[in-house]
Amino acid sequence: MNLTTQGQTSNVRYTGSTLSVVDAHDGRLEPAVGVHSRQIMRANREHPNMADGVGWTYNH
Repeated sequence: MNLTTQGQTSNVRYTGSTLSVVDAHDGRLEPAVGVHSRQIMRANREHPNMADGVGWTYNH
């Protein structure tokens, strides 16, 4: 990922020592305290092609 600020380009670097486990759904990483996550899924029964490919209006 490259970030551009006022004509300057810099690469994003990770300098920590903790690595994730790519085979685990959560990477086996400690949760970040205070961080919340929301997942949005669009559904449209009449036009599922305009949604996320889901044709039902209630999903869980």
